[in-house]
Amino acid sequence: MDPSQAVLWFFFVIFALFVLGTILAGSFRCGRPRLAWCSAWEVLRVATAGMNFKFPWLDQVAGRIDLRVQQLALDVETKTQDNVFVHIPVSVQYHVIPTKVYEAFYKLANPAQQISSYVFNVILGHVPKMNLDDAFLHQADIAVAIKEGLDDVMTTYGYAIDSGAGDGYQAR
Repeated sequence: MDPSQAVLWFFFVIFALFVLGTILAGSFRCGRPRLAWCSAWEVLRVATAGMNFKFPWLDQVAGRIDLRVQQLALDVETKTQDNVFVHIPVSVQYHVIPTKVYEAFYKLANPAQQISSYVFNVILGHVPKMNLDDAFLHQADIAVAIKEGLDDVMTTYGYAIDSGAGDGYQAR
């Protein structure tokens, strides 16, 4: 083997190691139903479950967002017009809209806190104006007001509200 062939083999081995390193560093497995990954500047794509590939020398994962439906359970306590305290458990199911991953990742840091704040505001805006009997009768109206209001607000942040319903009131 002459020196030119040895140099050629050396570069071939280096190139093969580079390609193998790229494949191994760029392959990743997504165990969740869907997972979004982002570069430092923009959302590149949404990785589905199974084996995926990213270019390790160009792309980096800035963060991950779970695209599954999530549930937020809240307990709201308020006073009715006839001075009775009512304990209202509320469950809100929400998920990231797959076409709005950018907004969900970059515009809102804590969706659970934003949803809780809005639910508290809606309930505290409706129930204190009612007496106890009306509050029990209008549970469905309050649930509709929560869902419609949350849909309008959270869509701008890339989240969709699947349901937001009270699970039954408890007077104290």
